[in-house]
Amino acid sequence: MTPSGVAGQALADLGVTGESLSARLDDLDVAGTGDSTPELVAAAAITLTADGGTAVLTTTDPETVARVAALVEQTGGPLTGDGPLAGPMIALHSSLDAVVGALEAALNRPEPTPDAPQAPSLRERLRRRRSG
Repeated sequence: MTPSGVAGQALADLGVTGESLSARLDDLDVAGTGDSTPELVAAAAITLTADGGTAVLTTTDPETVARVAALVEQTGGPLTGDGPLAGPMIALHSSLDAVVGALEAALNRPEPTPDAPQAPSLRERLRRRRSG
């Protein structure tokens, strides 16, 4: 929310702050609303974790799971980038690397200064969402 914009001023007149708006939006579930798109639903099904020396990317998106299961069945085992599938797996690695970079940038933005207040950081919003 830009405090100097028309919408920012109108919301401020109603007592709405950037922080309160951010908190409320984080509490809402967009599933089943007009804001929900197939891409947003698929993105919500993705989890990225780390387990020891392994980064784990999972999805519960039914269409993607079915397609991967069919490919694994066709090849008789897990799909790896070692060998004839190196080309597509290089593309997957490059995409994953770009996503990790975008996540790092989003999660590590500079802290706001008193003269330029901002809405809560993405890290704070994630903490609040997980604790609520």
